[in-house]
Amino acid sequence: MKFKIKGLKVHISFFFVAFFSLMFVLHLDSTVYIALSGAIIHELGHIAMILILKGKPTLLELKVFGARLSFDNEMKKSLRDEIMIALAGPFMSLLLATAMLLVYIATDKKYMDTLNCAYINFALALFNLLPIAELDGSRALNYFLCYFFEEKRVEAIINTVSVITVIPFGFICFYAILCGQINISAIIVCIYLIFLVIQKTCH
Repeated sequence: MKFKIKGLKVHISFFFVAFFSLMFVLHLDSTVYIALSGAIIHELGHIAMILILKGKPTLLELKVFGARLSFDNEMKKSLRDEIMIALAGPFMSLLLATAMLLVYIATDKKYMDTLNCAYINFALALFNLLPIAELDGSRALNYFLCYFFEEKRVEAIINTVSVITVIPFGFICFYAILCGQINISAIIVCIYLIFLVIQKTCH
């Protein structure tokens, strides 16, 4: 699916649509809506930081559990700028999670949806901060390491860290399946992370 919003091209992948369609089928409550809203606000954090740095977003690609932003080539970005752009999304998720938690407390814990929103956005922030290829945490770590090492060395470090980080997820998922505790969402996330690592290390 492709369309344009005020000069910003938006590409939504088939797997993005398929995943959220599956979530609608499996969870007939507000969780899916909260997760989708949180993902959109997360990406708006990246866009806002680019605008703050005087850049102009030109392409937004929405993928499963992530997105990729491209911007005009005229924007001159330092390593510090790249780190700030990468971390802006998780920061926005944490900000929203904190705000929803405060609302939940301020309303005498009456509205469970605000607590769910806080949990989901907190999880979204932590997920994207994982130092795994293509996630925000990996991008921020990549640009940070560029201060100290050459590009090839940085790529090797990122690949190693990605593999080390994803291994526990694979074991946990496999153990849960053996124990009969099958969680479709967790399995999809685990498979996706493994796919990202394989794609990155084989590139």
